[in-house]
Amino acid sequence: IISNMTQNTLAFMKERFDWLAFFDTCVFSCEIGSNKPRREIYETCLRRLGLPAGECLFVDDSAENVEGAREVGMWALRFESMEQFLAELQVYELVQ
Repeated sequence: IISNMTQNTLAFMKERFDWLAFFDTCVFSCEIGSNKPRREIYETCLRRLGLPAGECLFVDDSAENVEGAREVGMWALRFESMEQFLAELQVYELVQ
Protein backbone atom coordinates (compact mmCIF):
# COMPACT_ATOMS: atom_id res chain seq x y z
CA ILE A 1 0.00 0.00 0.00
CA ILE A 2 1.15 3.51 -0.81
CA SER A 3 -1.19 6.04 0.75
CA ASN A 4 -1.40 9.74 1.46
CA MET A 5 -2.98 10.27 4.87
CA THR A 6 -2.79 12.13 8.15
CA GLN A 7 -1.49 10.69 11.43
CA ASN A 8 -5.03 10.65 12.87
CA THR A 9 -6.42 8.69 9.96
CA LEU A 10 -3.55 6.23 10.11
CA ALA A 11 -4.00 5.70 13.85
CA PHE A 12 -7.70 5.01 13.28
CA MET A 13 -6.93 2.54 10.51
CA LYS A 14 -4.26 0.68 12.48
CA GLU A 15 -6.69 0.23 15.37
CA ARG A 16 -9.57 -1.04 13.27
CA PHE A 17 -8.33 -2.52 9.98
CA ASP A 18 -6.67 -5.87 10.58
CA TRP A 19 -6.41 -6.43 6.83
CA LEU A 20 -3.43 -4.06 6.66
CA ALA A 21 -1.33 -6.99 7.91
CA PHE A 22 -1.96 -8.84 4.64
CA PHE A 23 0.29 -6.45 2.71
CA ASP A 24 4.03 -6.99 2.41
CA THR A 25 4.61 -3.31 3.11
CA CYS A 26 2.59 -0.17 3.77
CA VAL A 27 4.02 3.25 3.01
CA PHE A 28 2.09 6.13 4.54
CA SER A 29 2.89 9.72 3.64
CA CYS A 30 2.53 10.94 7.22
CA GLU A 31 5.27 8.54 8.34
CA ILE A 32 7.86 9.31 5.68
CA GLY A 33 7.21 13.00 4.97
CA SER A 34 6.52 12.57 1.26
CA ASN A 35 3.28 11.99 -0.57
CA LYS A 36 2.04 10.85 -3.97
CA PRO A 37 2.92 11.81 -6.64
CA ARG A 38 6.44 12.63 -5.37
CA ARG A 39 8.94 9.97 -6.35
CA GLU A 40 10.23 9.44 -2.79
CA ILE A 41 7.05 7.66 -1.68
CA TYR A 42 7.23 5.16 -4.56
CA GLU A 43 10.97 4.65 -4.09
CA THR A 44 10.43 3.98 -0.36
CA CYS A 45 7.93 1.27 -1.23
CA LEU A 46 10.30 -0.31 -3.75
CA ARG A 47 13.18 -0.33 -1.25
CA ARG A 48 11.01 -1.95 1.41
CA LEU A 49 9.82 -4.58 -1.03
CA GLY A 50 13.33 -5.17 -2.36
CA LEU A 51 12.00 -5.22 -5.92
CA PRO A 52 12.86 -3.33 -9.08
CA ALA A 53 10.22 -0.89 -10.24
CA GLY A 54 9.54 -2.87 -13.42
CA GLU A 55 8.25 -5.79 -11.35
CA CYS A 56 5.64 -3.74 -9.50
CA LEU A 57 2.13 -2.66 -10.44
CA PHE A 58 0.69 0.53 -8.96
CA VAL A 59 -3.06 1.16 -9.14
CA ASP A 60 -4.71 4.47 -8.23
CA ASP A 61 -7.74 6.51 -9.23
CA SER A 62 -5.65 9.65 -9.72
CA ALA A 63 -3.96 10.21 -13.09
CA GLU A 64 -1.31 12.34 -11.38
CA ASN A 65 -0.41 9.54 -8.95
CA VAL A 66 -0.31 6.96 -11.76
CA GLU A 67 2.06 9.19 -13.70
CA GLY A 68 4.27 9.56 -10.61
CA ALA A 69 4.58 5.77 -10.37
CA ARG A 70 5.37 5.49 -14.07
CA GLU A 71 8.12 8.09 -13.70
CA VAL A 72 9.98 5.77 -11.31
CA GLY A 73 9.53 2.84 -13.70
CA MET A 74 6.56 1.04 -12.15
CA TRP A 75 3.74 -0.47 -14.15
CA ALA A 76 0.77 1.73 -13.33
CA LEU A 77 -2.92 1.70 -14.12
CA ARG A 78 -5.59 4.25 -13.37
CA PHE A 79 -8.64 2.67 -11.78
CA GLU A 80 -11.87 4.04 -13.21
CA SER A 81 -14.14 0.98 -12.99
CA MET A 82 -13.77 -2.72 -12.32
CA GLU A 83 -14.57 -3.52 -15.95
CA GLN A 84 -11.93 -1.11 -17.25
CA PHE A 85 -9.38 -2.32 -14.71
CA LEU A 86 -9.82 -6.01 -15.61
CA ALA A 87 -9.69 -5.22 -19.32
CA GLU A 88 -6.40 -3.33 -18.92
CA LEU A 89 -4.92 -6.13 -16.84
CA GLN A 90 -5.71 -8.53 -19.68
CA VAL A 91 -4.15 -6.20 -22.26
CA TYR A 92 -0.93 -6.23 -20.27
CA GLU A 93 -1.29 -10.00 -19.78
CA LEU A 94 -1.31 -9.60 -16.01
CA VAL A 95 -4.36 -11.87 -15.68
CA GLN A 96 -5.71 -14.76 -17.75
